[in-house]
Amino acid sequence: MRDAGRCATRALKLCLTSDCTRAECKGDDAVTDPGAPESKIVALDCFPIKLPLKKPMKLAGSLVHDASILYLRLRSASGVEGWGEAIADPGNAGETVRGMQAMIEARLKPLVIGQSAFDRISIVRAMAASVFANGGAIGAIDMALLDLVGKLKGIAAVDVLGGAYRTSVKTLSIVGGYDQASVLKDVAELLDAGVDCFKLKVGSGLVRDDVAMVKAVRGAIGDDRFLCVDANMAWDIPAALQFACGAADYGLAYLEQPIAADNYRMALLAAQTPVPISADESIHGLNDVTALRDLKAVAGMSLKSIKLGGPTELTRVATICDGFGLSVGVAMMMETSLSTAAMIHTSCALPQIDWLLNVGVAFLAEDPIGPGGPSMLGTVTCPQGPGLGITVDEGELQRFMLR
Repeated sequence: MRDAGRCATRALKLCLTSDCTRAECKGDDAVTDPGAPESKIVALDCFPIKLPLKKPMKLAGSLVHDASILYLRLRSASGVEGWGEAIADPGNAGETVRGMQAMIEARLKPLVIGQSAFDRISIVRAMAASVFANGGAIGAIDMALLDLVGKLKGIAAVDVLGGAYRTSVKTLSIVGGYDQASVLKDVAELLDAGVDCFKLKVGSGLVRDDVAMVKAVRGAIGDDRFLCVDANMAWDIPAALQFACGAADYGLAYLEQPIAADNYRMALLAAQTPVPISADESIHGLNDVTALRDLKAVAGMSLKSIKLGGPTELTRVATICDGFGLSVGVAMMMETSLSTAAMIHTSCALPQIDWLLNVGVAFLAEDPIGPGGPSMLGTVTCPQGPGLGITVDEGELQRFMLR
């Protein structure tokens, strides 16, 4: 375990002094000679895939049937490979799989090929400076760099990020989006599997029905288990207040993104609601965090790698959130075990993650990583081995490739 005060200070230096060249502000990989020939990146390859879900996932504004995902491989001059992943989320992150692939090939790949993997921080900064947004494309490369650097150095990705505050993290299991009987059946199965933290999807029906659903789920899981809700921007302020007041007695940890991504309206809502407000769709970078904090619009943040540009930037933003006194949760969509392993490493590297890690791999009917991926239910342990601790079978990827 690292010294929390020392490492938080170093992380803040990294956050606030973007042009600093000192090793402690460039990241742990800076202590390794960036000119080492074995670390030179000689190849970058993209693998666009589509994976079916076990059943359609009903969100406030849509019904999702499958997951479109970009896998990415970096190869060093010594033949060591690093893998990354980003899910396409056009409505939230503004990227499609083909769009991410095109951006990588046209703009980002030239910034990566020929560079030392040990110059990871500089590569990430150069990519972020070269394009607007494109967090998924940048994040997939950043994730692959973490994996590659860890393998080259023989250390875990969490140590590449600065070291572990913890060796395990609690996960949130998503339920909801269907009728009450189906949701309670899912909850019962998860309880039997040892799950004790739940995120309930709301906003696809009447507000009073959502309040009744919260009451039913709280009754099923008991008073002591973690329960939060996510509305995915479904409501206006009156509807959000109706829900929050109706559900106030059911011990909700937070209400995530109840209204559209409008900072001032979020602040108006936060001033009136009895339930803490979390932001998700509102967050695309550090400027959004500081704006919401200054307006006292939220109690915490749900941070996504695909919007922030990868694990490195997520770690940076989460560290600043902690300094601001904001709660932090790490959120995922229907990503595979590769991204999930990366987010477990990232979550273990954060100063605090009191709003837990929200994973979605359980929604996938098939996972190209197969049974070798980390456990996703309850409290999950940081994967062992160098890099992300995950082995990718390119042949298995070919089964799901978009043609």
